[in-house]
Amino acid sequence: MPRVLSEEQVRAFADTGFVSPVVAISPEEATDCRRQLEGYEAETGSSAVETIHIKGHLYFDWAWRLARHPRLIGAISDLVGPDLFIMASRFWIKDPQDRKFVSWHQDHAYFGLKPPTIITAWLALNEVTRH
Repeated sequence: MPRVLSEEQVRAFADTGFVSPVVAISPEEATDCRRQLEGYEAETGSSAVETIHIKGHLYFDWAWRLARHPRLIGAISDLVGPDLFIMASRFWIKDPQDRKFVSWHQDHAYFGLKPPTIITAWLALNEVTRH
């Protein structure tokens, strides 16, 4: 029995390989995380994207708490079970009208995990539109 996702969402994931949307954090939690990320960038004068490449959850307490958020962990556990490992976390900052994108891809091809059970959770820390 799923804890966060509906049975329909779990079935959709099994059929398509993704599920969306999933509300994992509140708007207030997202705003707090975004402010802390912006604070880091203002304090250091550096972009988190450029300086913290793949392990943001090891650099910042707030990112560690975010990566271990009960609703996020619950949703992922609903899909693959409770034995989880946070392999990486990264920041993807995309300003409005920016043409950057991430193509559909399968990470397991180069991770070499057996079985290839990998979940990527994308969390928006601000309002997201198509643009």
